[in-house]
Amino acid sequence: MLLQGKLVCNTATKKSDYIPRTLALTLRRAAHEPSPLLLEGPRGSGKTTLLRNELPHLSYITLDDPRHRLAARQDPDRFLARIRSAAIVDDVHRAPQLVDRLGRQPRHIVLAASRRLNGNLRTLRLYPPTRAERSLRAPLPLQMIGRFAPAATTPREPVPLSLIHI
Repeated sequence: MLLQGKLVCNTATKKSDYIPRTLALTLRRAAHEPSPLLLEGPRGSGKTTLLRNELPHLSYITLDDPRHRLAARQDPDRFLARIRSAAIVDDVHRAPQLVDRLGRQPRHIVLAASRRLNGNLRTLRLYPPTRAERSLRAPLPLQMIGRFAPAATTPREPVPLSLIHI
């Protein structure tokens, strides 16, 4: 969608499907700094959902839209100039030339990509939800990782047939 020379695409996200992610606080803090931020992760890891739920005040542009993708590929500088406020640009791996242009510009913009991109951007990596995130539990503190020993298992003695009542 184009509003007064500005690229905007705002579609709703279901809050009920949202799984709070451990990376959310780090993402919110990093998004407030005046330099581009790249959120990378495999397809289906929840990048779009995380961005839309944690940064709802940002304009949202997806390069899944053929018009936006074509504009970004043909003239990346003009595409970026049309984004006047802080924004999320999703599926930026479809027009990787944007990453090269953004490395030189101090601006509030968050990119999301399903592939690793070359570029000199601050990058956060998102993985699929952990078991703790899916069950809405707090993750283990870092100092606890690796400190658990498996429960002692002793081989069970077979029960003598004389003790089994049939």
